Amino acid sequence: MQNTERTKQPYIQSIDTIHIPSANRFRLSNDIPVYSIHSGTEEIIKIDLLFRAGNWFQPKPLIAVASNEMLHEGSRKYTSEEIAGKFDYYGAFLKMNTNLDVATISLLTLKKYLKETLEILSDILINPTYPEDELNTYIKHKKQEFLLERSRVNNLARVKFNKALFGNHHPYGKIVQLNDHDNITRDDLVHFHKNYYNSGNCEILLTGMTDHSVHQTVDEFLGTSEWKREGKTKAPDFVPFTTSENEIFTPKENAVQSALRIGKIIFGKHHPDFPGLKVVNNILGGYFGSRLMK
Repeated sequence: MQNTERTKQPYIQSIDTIHIPSANRFRLSNDIPVYSIHSGTEEIIKIDLLFRAGNWFQPKPLIAVASNEMLHEGSRKYTSEEIAGKFDYYGAFLKMNTNLDVATISLLTLKKYLKETLEILSDILINPTYPEDELNTYIKHKKQEFLLERSRVNNLARVKFNKALFGNHHPYGKIVQLNDHDNITRDDLVHFHKNYYNSGNCEILLTGMTDHSVHQTVDEFLGTSEWKREGKTKAPDFVPFTTSENEIFTPKENAVQSALRIGKIIFGKHHPDFPGLKVVNNILGGYFGSRLMK
């Protein structure tokens, strides 16, 4: 093992170039597009499945996130305990995330156990059962989490800011209420899953020690015709209603901190200047060492 000389300052040099590897694109047997990037030195594979199934598409509050987070709570073959136990046994990690636009399911697994973990993933993805008892437990937990989050000034500022920009009838601006949790039903989740979790509404990103054998294994479990559906799901249209107020102050009793949001609606993610805007916005105020903090 190489010893680190801690009495000397590390050598600092400017970055001349940044190498961004190109993705190898192909399609599974059921026509799902896959972007594969060979990277890293360890025998690890990361699979990210992206669905156009975020808050934008939900018929009522919390359905998108509940449909995604409840996937691993039971399937046709496995109970929630069996799913957790098997992933733990194989040293794999499964994570669900839902934002305003997309829902993602991420699997991090050892390459030698790719078949075993993909078999479980495909079953919970294609055949979730959304058990009623697990749903009731999930709702109780989410209500407690909601009350905790609502007490934080950072979350309160974000919610008020989004509402001011988009309006409460827009998916980006709608404010979730505590009683919205009690309106979630199993039928809501089953219906949402049927409409949005299918091959026609999915993209896959593969990273790690990828090769042809990995591509074949992914096609074996996720390229099945059982899951096939033609065409993308059409997104509903919403029009933002931005408030005419330039400054909004929301008091919070007994708060020990303040949270600040500054912004406006501009162009979207497909605009050629969007990546540059993200960098500039981050420099101005997007992290603790930003210009705003200094």
